[in-house]
Amino acid sequence: MANKPIPPFRQVPSQEFGLQKVKYIIANNLSHEERHDVLKFIETIGKRDIIGLTPISISTRILEYFTPKELVALRLVSRTWNKKVTHDSLWRKICISYSIVPSDLIIQDTLVPIFHNLFQRCLNMTSHWKTLKCKRVELKYHKGPVLSLLIANPTRIFTGDVDGRIHVWDAENEAYVKTLVAHQSHVVCLASASKYLASGSSDTTVVIHDMASLRKTAVLLGHEGPVTSIAYSKQEKNILFTGSTDRTIRIWDTDTNECIRILYGQDNTISSLVYCMTFPKEYCLNEQDTYSVTHNRAGYIISGSSDRNIYIWDLKGCIKTEEPNVLSSIMKKDGPITALAVYNENQADCRQNFMTIPTNEYVCSRAPINIPTFIAFCTSSDKSISVYSLPGFENTFVETPNIHRSTIWSISTAVIHSKLITTSGDRTAIIWDLKSPKTSLTLAGFDSAVISSAVSPQEELLCFGTEKGTIVLFDLMIST
Repeated sequence: MANKPIPPFRQVPSQEFGLQKVKYIIANNLSHEERHDVLKFIETIGKRDIIGLTPISISTRILEYFTPKELVALRLVSRTWNKKVTHDSLWRKICISYSIVPSDLIIQDTLVPIFHNLFQRCLNMTSHWKTLKCKRVELKYHKGPVLSLLIANPTRIFTGDVDGRIHVWDAENEAYVKTLVAHQSHVVCLASASKYLASGSSDTTVVIHDMASLRKTAVLLGHEGPVTSIAYSKQEKNILFTGSTDRTIRIWDTDTNECIRILYGQDNTISSLVYCMTFPKEYCLNEQDTYSVTHNRAGYIISGSSDRNIYIWDLKGCIKTEEPNVLSSIMKKDGPITALAVYNENQADCRQNFMTIPTNEYVCSRAPINIPTFIAFCTSSDKSISVYSLPGFENTFVETPNIHRSTIWSISTAVIHSKLITTSGDRTAIIWDLKSPKTSLTLAGFDSAVISSAVSPQEELLCFGTEKGTIVLFDLMIST
């Protein structure tokens, strides 16, 4: 090839990169023959499958420059590309960047692409909470109404039957696991802690099962009437609260199966119990509430009763050594309390990794809305819910769109996704989006009154129970 003086290189404007810069270099620095050789070389390279032939460590570095949406399209190139594009070394970093998993998560490599599947399921959940157009399963094995529902995790869904049995369902594998013969009569309420499952019944007993083995470990006696409500402490996982028609709240230590305390004060059936770990101090409006929140270490119990009263019990510094007292209360004139729930953003874990872009759709759907902790409840004659901020029971004057045509039987919260769910005798459930206060989604098609509901801890499952014994399960991670 003849030598030819190289013309001076023209400066490329600083804003021009990539292909444009390559064109400038070739045009200004190569002869005609040299350009021809470069094009032949590029043509040869272009016939090789660079992604398919390079080691996974190198192909991952290349594929990191693509967005998740582009990577999904690249899976269709070939089977080899599909394996490279769905490899955990690539999607683990993406899951961390979206705060789907913590940045310090360590997991052994497997043949199954765990992180790609996890990313897809989590993004599905984000969109399905807006539309509920997800996988829906109906289960029919109850002898009577589904009086109680509990989702401990995707492999442990518990439902209480009228014959004293507790049914256990594995939603992840769509399998019926076991029947627990727990009581002699209706299983009215269920609660769980890390290693315990507790159930309350109209036979006046509370039964404790081991969560792992599902073996009955204790029967707690003491209530003089049916047990109607139950809740575990989130502070001390062995502390259990039970309410009854005998108008008392009993506090139990399920490690020793002893009754620690009995709380008196309400004049009728304790229909609802909810444990709340704390209240934000900035929303306290008087010195009494501020002092209580500052010094409280054991949490609070909110109790609703057929006497139309709702009490907040201050458990103070230690349940075992200090006597709880009523911090505040409110009375409704419309009838007995039929459903009660507490919406508390402090109990939701929505932590973000430091490298997460706050505008990605997964993070936005889980971002807190920074509102005061509030209580949502209704009475037997209400067709909509009442909302009051806590701990002072200040009226929020929020007009809720959850308006039913019959009695509201249950209220559940999905705090991570800012949702409130109500069910009613009108055969519907309504999901209220708190990020858009006037927006709600009505679910119909139930075979009878919807009398119970539950949301899984990570909010990937939503479950309803009907008067005719049908369980309706929505898997928000799987599309229809």
